Parts: sequence; C-alpha cells; structure tokens
Amino acid sequence: MPWCWPGSRQPGQPAAHGALGLARLPRVVTVDDQDRCALPQDSRLWPSVASACFQHHGRPVPVVDPLRLFAAVA
Repeated sequence: MPWCWPGSRQPGQPAAHGALGLARLPRVVTVDDQDRCALPQDSRLWPSVASACFQHHGRPVPVVDPLRLFAAVA
C-alpha cells in the first residue's frame, strides 16, 4: 500500500514529492512522554531519518521524519 507525502516547496523551486510502500495503512497511536525510548540499534540509518522513538506493545517504534527521509536519499 503506497503512502504519499506531498513534500515541500521552496519559492522558485519545483515541488518535491515522495512515496513509501507500506504493508498496511499507517495508524494513529497515542503516546506519552513515558513511552519515549532510544532508537533501535538494528540500522545505522535510524538517527538520520527518525526524529524520535517510542515503545508500543514492548517494541521500539521510530518516528520517521519525511523531510529527513527524502533528504537522505536525494
């Protein structure tokens, strides 16, 4: 299931667009400060694309920042 991000547009520059292929629709999850955790250690890329991380059902969930993600692959 693709998820589209409209991107950003700087004056005088073409619009930037991006898309992700997801297995299912993204969900809204309510979290508190106490759910904050460290980024997973399974990839050295998390710090460059995630702005935060929280625990959900005992597993770390990185919060992917679209600006960082698409800037990293540009």
